[in-house]
Amino acid sequence: MIGRLLSLAILASLACSAAASRYALIVGVDSYSFIADAAHSLHGAATDTDDMKRVLDLYSFQSDVLLRKDASRANIIAGLAKLDKEAQQGDEVLFYFSGRGSIAPDSQDPASKLGFEPTLVPADGLAKTTDFDIRMNRLETWAADLDKKGARVTIILDTCYQQASTRDFGRQYNPTARCITRTATASGTVRDLAYRGPGIFLAACPAQGASYEWLVNSSENRWAGAFTDQLANAVVADLYRRENPTYMDAMREVQAFFKDKIRADYMPGLSPYPAMPDEMANAKTFDIPFGGGLNPTSLPADSKLAISTMESAKEDREKSLRVALEITDWPSEADRLKSYTKFSKELADYLKSKVPNSEFAPQGAPPDVVVKLKSTKAEVQTTVVGDDLDKARVYTFGGKNLKKALDDGLGPYLELRGLVTRLFRITSTGQATWNTPVTFRSQDVAYSKGDTFGVDLNGPDSALVFILDRDDADGILQLAFPQVGAPYSQKLAGPLHLDGTIEQDTNTGRMMMRAIIVPIKGKGVAEVSMSDDAHFRETLLKQLRLIVTGIEKGQIPWTSKTIDLRIR
Repeated sequence: MIGRLLSLAILASLACSAAASRYALIVGVDSYSFIADAAHSLHGAATDTDDMKRVLDLYSFQSDVLLRKDASRANIIAGLAKLDKEAQQGDEVLFYFSGRGSIAPDSQDPASKLGFEPTLVPADGLAKTTDFDIRMNRLETWAADLDKKGARVTIILDTCYQQASTRDFGRQYNPTARCITRTATASGTVRDLAYRGPGIFLAACPAQGASYEWLVNSSENRWAGAFTDQLANAVVADLYRRENPTYMDAMREVQAFFKDKIRADYMPGLSPYPAMPDEMANAKTFDIPFGGGLNPTSLPADSKLAISTMESAKEDREKSLRVALEITDWPSEADRLKSYTKFSKELADYLKSKVPNSEFAPQGAPPDVVVKLKSTKAEVQTTVVGDDLDKARVYTFGGKNLKKALDDGLGPYLELRGLVTRLFRITSTGQATWNTPVTFRSQDVAYSKGDTFGVDLNGPDSALVFILDRDDADGILQLAFPQVGAPYSQKLAGPLHLDGTIEQDTNTGRMMMRAIIVPIKGKGVAEVSMSDDAHFRETLLKQLRLIVTGIEKGQIPWTSKTIDLRIR
């Protein structure tokens, strides 16, 4: 989700609901004097700090921003000290950092090669020594002082500390991890926990993970930290729905996005921290309103209009399935670039002409689907991982050229993925257009691995049913119903009961299930037969073309109900 945020002038007018003071220090660094290679540079500090400040303005934070050369070690330490001095009992205090991290020997055991301490590298950090770095221990001590006063501390870090180099070519993001590896500390290993202090700690990754940035606006060549961009927009999206998001709510959406992409080898190591099971186990810490909370229903009329306008623009953008291309197994970089130029044009032309509501994702922009392509003299072979019916399956489509691979299976695969994604996005952000009584309930609210569960749906006759699910364990959106072999009718003819099983590999967390109901009388839409294995996908694709397009054009009304199952 790459929606841009509201103008600063509008956000500044939004009033928060609590009387306590709120203070923030926002730091962004992407330029370091000792890194001159443009291919391994960062670019998103200005976007990150701007987005974070605008979100915090929603909550009436008094924010100081240190960007690039102003984000020196001395200025950061002075900014932290200022917050410590100003904050009182009951106040909200937030520190945000976007930039590179590193590691330093444990101050309690400097000779050990294990358990190195994470650090943040300021703008005047040095190439060969950690002397100017800000150690995590300093943040932990700072947070402990504020905690003793009774202030609530939040630390948000979009950085990483120690990451093996990744392949630089063909990535749909900037593959430069947000860390600095120094010769003097390269043989050491970072400790297990990046942060050991009090308060709320959110990060792009655990201590051993990685953080990256992506392209958010190709025409302006504007980049942003992927974690920051997702987090900021998750908070704003909840406010648009008149919800008061918690830290857990926002992180759930961020984690789901990146977990879904991991299966395509996208941004390896980026795993927003803490994991959802840990957040649920510490609900008193994380299941509280983000930033101290506010009342979305009491926002000024002009702010509500601006939020609505922003969300409408985002919805229009997200109607398209973003498809990226990665060339694999090339003999040289020159050959890869030549192949990428050729095949990306072919794929873009095909999507434009034959796959409605799809687009070729610009290099560096976040995709919904990554197509991996290998070319030989004999054929072109394409590979995609999972789909909306089977998340684990690896699909391969080949032919004498890319067009043949697309016509023989890859094209319909991409269209089906796009239709299910559009159906999910419509029902996540849009307002239901069919005012009809519907109930959707589960027998219990909490289940364990291996448990069977049941859901009951009751709605009007002669309406079609679709059920989507998304497990927090992997973030993958699936079409749970209709499915081949399901012993039910897709058309409602009274109460419908469906059974399922919690998979053994499911992690602790939540499972979203959404029932979408659409009337089809007079719409020319046929029910999909779930006993016809040979033609199931073909008929489902035809049906979804009519349903999704009809919903978007306002020709077919819809309503939905969502339930969350808790997996313990």
